[in-house]
Amino acid sequence: MATLKELARLSKASIRTVARVVHRKGYVGAKTRERIEGAIAELGYEPDLAARSLRTRRSFEIAVVVPTADEIHMDKLAAAERQLRGAGYRLRVFFEGQGTPPEWKALFKHLHASKPAGVLFLPALPPAGLEGASGLGKAGIPYVLMDLVTGNHPGVRIDRPQGVYEAVRHLIASGRKRIAFVGPGEAQSRSRLAGYRRALEEAGLPAIHLECAPEAAEEVRRLGRELADRPEKIDAVQAYTDQVAMGLLAGLHDAGRTVPREIAVVGFDDRRMAMLAWPPLTTVAQPNREVGEAAAAMLLEWIDRGGGPPPVESRTVPTRLVIRESG
Repeated sequence: MATLKELARLSKASIRTVARVVHRKGYVGAKTRERIEGAIAELGYEPDLAARSLRTRRSFEIAVVVPTADEIHMDKLAAAERQLRGAGYRLRVFFEGQGTPPEWKALFKHLHASKPAGVLFLPALPPAGLEGASGLGKAGIPYVLMDLVTGNHPGVRIDRPQGVYEAVRHLIASGRKRIAFVGPGEAQSRSRLAGYRRALEEAGLPAIHLECAPEAAEEVRRLGRELADRPEKIDAVQAYTDQVAMGLLAGLHDAGRTVPREIAVVGFDDRRMAMLAWPPLTTVAQPNREVGEAAAAMLLEWIDRGGGPPPVESRTVPTRLVIRESG
């Protein structure tokens, strides 16, 4: 393992200056910092976090609470991990699923006892989770919500309403008049429905909300088979997720309908499978990397302040419309 002395020799800087960069304390000029960071990368330097924790009496572990090992969650987590690792922290991941109130209570009890440097929450937290997160802040443990939906918490918001708005505007511009939204009920779809309805209201077009359970593949596929035969004569769909959009595509193919000539289909997420759909799926891309990086930056800022009151601001990151062949 490389040492501070070796880093100093390679970067032509003093050990004290190298230590400032490694421990992120004190001013170092841009050119000198660049040389030292280059030496760190070349030698593969890894700080001894256990020794550092003993010396400074601080934790260098970040707890991350994730619902599932989903592609979207993992992309956000990977971006956050890269930034936190560069600042000298390591992640400990807890997979909590949706979590019952007793499970959330047990998790927060563990977090209070282990006192990590900070906590990142990936899911949209239920009331029990939001209450527990507030308790962490009051106890001096910084936390950030990586998908902030509601509440006065430090976190990152994804501008889903604007993303769906732009997607529906794209469908309207292509001549579509009967555009349905396919997804779960109002409570779960609220942010996406806001953008969908705004675009239709501006164009003077009717809103058509067809409810389905996003994870019920056969239900979604059946709905796809029925779409073209509905009395509303739907000519386009904004789907709640790419998964829903793919199910609809399968059902439309079952019914012999052509996409996008008869019915255009737009998804949401831009999963890797979206470009492999037939036809390749037009979709709203979630800003996974930007969310992870923004959440990590917010958490580091709070940690560097030494805890204290939580920052009240949230950060909003935009989505991006990816136009392919389905709509």
